[in-house]
Amino acid sequence: MINRDLVNVQKELLAHAYGHAQAYTSVVLLAGYAGFFGIWSYLKQDLSKGQVFGSGLLIALSLSAYIIWEVYQSFYRSQALLGLNKALQNPENLANLLEEHNKTQQDRTITFGRIWIFVFGFTVLTGFSAVSILMYAFLDALWTMYMMKP
Repeated sequence: MINRDLVNVQKELLAHAYGHAQAYTSVVLLAGYAGFFGIWSYLKQDLSKGQVFGSGLLIALSLSAYIIWEVYQSFYRSQALLGLNKALQNPENLANLLEEHNKTQQDRTITFGRIWIFVFGFTVLTGFSAVSILMYAFLDALWTMYMMKP
């Protein structure tokens, strides 16, 4: 027999952990984007056109996916707040409405976690690919400088 209370507690813990993990990941991603653009703007004049456009396209795809994800989540967070506000407007049935709201939010958070795996994979893959182009340009320039020395 399944203990429903235990399952609900586990869902709540999972939703809470997901929220913290995503907040941390967002900070790391934003720092990565800032770092990329700092390095990219510094090196841009020394990169070939292909390197500029290739890395630019990849980082734009990565950043676009991340921004679309954040907008998507913001929409659903606002929907959740509206749902909570609706529950608070009905005090005689508040306990049931809050329980229903919390269950919906836990389920939504778990679903977001599943979607986030794909969004995160895409943003990391395209972001690291853009960084790889810059790293190649660094290594190529260093190799050329030191191998051309008399």
